[in-house]
Formats: sequence, structure tokens, C-alpha cells
Amino acid sequence: MTRFVIRRIFALFLVVVAGTVVMFVITHLAPGDPILLLVESSQAKAYNISAARAASIERGEAASGGLQAIQDIKARWGLDKPIYVQLGIYLKNIFTFDLGKSILTQRSVAGDIARYLPATLELTLIGVLGSAFLGIAAALVSVVYKGRLIDHATRVFALLGVSTPAFVLALLLLLAFYLNLRWFPSGGRIALGIAPPKTITGLYLVDSLLTGNWVALQSSFIHLVLPSFAIMFGGIGRVARIARASLLNVAKQDFVTVGRAKGLPEIVVLLRYTLRNSLIPILATLGVVFGYLMGGSILTETVFSWPGMGRYIVQSAITLDYKAVTGCALVITFIYGLVNLLVDVSYAYVDPRIVYD
Repeated sequence: MTRFVIRRIFALFLVVVAGTVVMFVITHLAPGDPILLLVESSQAKAYNISAARAASIERGEAASGGLQAIQDIKARWGLDKPIYVQLGIYLKNIFTFDLGKSILTQRSVAGDIARYLPATLELTLIGVLGSAFLGIAAALVSVVYKGRLIDHATRVFALLGVSTPAFVLALLLLLAFYLNLRWFPSGGRIALGIAPPKTITGLYLVDSLLTGNWVALQSSFIHLVLPSFAIMFGGIGRVARIARASLLNVAKQDFVTVGRAKGLPEIVVLLRYTLRNSLIPILATLGVVFGYLMGGSILTETVFSWPGMGRYIVQSAITLDYKAVTGCALVITFIYGLVNLLVDVSYAYVDPRIVYD
């Protein structure tokens, strides 16, 4: 087991480095100039460059020394060097956990990620837990009533979950439950006028419970309902389809028949014999769902104004903030790889027959 984990950690390191290189090259080859975008924004004043001077540069003019000013800013950010030199510097810096400085926020990328990541993790973890619980429950109901109307309805529901983009569902939820019914807020993590709980983990639900802040707990939960369901819906469909197929396959095995022959209650046979021996493909699916939900949260966070890393990535991508986008991709790749490593290790605990060499 130890050697297996060490090999997987080394492979994860290689994947993270390779993913970082690919994302770095892609972002730098994208059309556009982040400096020109920056000086046309409200942040241009920080660089003593007006929008008019930036516009003159876009027309190929060097009026008022604008071109030299732009070159000075590029030199300050290291964007005047060849791409392979920038990549080498970036790879060297990430080994010291230096992800660079964001052009958009003027803060360190590592600091921004530490600030926004807890919100994304909270949303994703709620989505994964909900996908696991509701997906397995739907699969169990489908297996018990196989071939009946409720089975067909469950399969259609799972197919809709797999087919519906998270951001489309997010817009529909806003239209129904915010604009029309006014049952839930339109966005944010907590209501205006309510102070966030004292930061312990960065997860508002957990921090509210740990500090006994019930007002913040209620508000945080209400704000989580719509965005978490928007990303959870697809996960439920994926888990339900895999779980149903796995349950039906295990239900044909001899040991399940023996359990029924012993006169055990059907619920015991279903949970202890059938579900327990169907967990490996379900766990594998949950690892994939985690990555799917983290990816789906990017647009969902934008729709719900959720102050997480997905929204930060969108804003950074729009402004061609190279280091911010690359840093976020690096962190997401690492987290996804780590989650799948934990899933693989959990197989040995679910099925003792599995041995890692």
C-alpha cells in the first residue's frame, strides 16, 4: 500500500507539472494583450496611463510616450521575455509555492486562491455528498421497482441530470425560485447585514456550527440551496446510472440468492449484500463527479455571484490574467488528482480482497 501511494503521489506530481505547462502555453498563446485590457480598465490610473493613451497604442501610435509606458509595465510583469523563459521562471517559482501576482487584483495568486477556494470547496463538497446520497437512493428505488413506472421515471431523471448543463439549470432555478417565487436569494454566500462566522475552515456551514452562530448557519444554508442543486443535478444522474447498473449486476450473484434463502429481510439483503458489494464502481464514479462538479462550478458561481474560485477564474480569463488562470488550473488539477488517489486507496477498505503491490 505504501509503495502504491508513493508511486501515485509521484504520478500526481508529474500530472500537475504537465497540466501547468499546457495551461501556461495555452493562456499565453491566446489572442489579446492583458496589458492593453488592463490599461483600458479602471486600474489604468494605477499605472498612470489613460484609456486615450492606450487607444492610441492600439492604433499603432506612440503618442505621449504611451508605448514606452506599456513596455515598462510588461517588463515589470515579466511579459517582455520569450514564452519559454517565462515558463521556466514560473516552474521554478511554483516549487517555492510562489504562483506569481495577479494582474487583475494586484495581489498574490496564492493569496487569492486561499481566499476563494473555501467557497468553491464548500459548494463542491455539498454537491458530491448530495450526488452520492440522492444518486444511490434513486438507484436503490429503481432496482427494487425494476421494470415498473417508478424505475422508468428514475432512469429518465438520471438521463436529464447527465444531459442538462449546470449553468442552464442555474438560470432556470433563478427564474423559478428567485424571480417568481422569491423563495431563495439570487446569489452570494450569506445575506447582507449578517456577519460571516469566524473563520476556522473557511466553510461557512462548518464554521457556523463550530462557533454556534445559528443565524449565519441558516443564512449560509439558504444561499447554498440553489447553486449546490444546480451542480448536484448532473452528479445525481451520473451516480444513479452507474449505481443502478452495479446493483443489478451484483443482485444476480449467488451470495445474494443465499442471503435471501436464509430468510433475511429484503432490506438487509439489499444494503448489506447488494449495495456493499457494488460500492467500488460507485466510488470510482464519485471521484469523476468531484472533478465534474469543480468544473461545473465555474459558470454556476458566475450565475449565482458565488465568491469562489470559479468566478475568479472567469474574471481572470476575461482579462487574460495568465498567472491567475494557470495557478487556479494547477490547484484544481492537484485537488482532483488527490481526490482520485483517496478513492483508489478506499477500494482496499471496501473490498479487503484488493491488495496493492
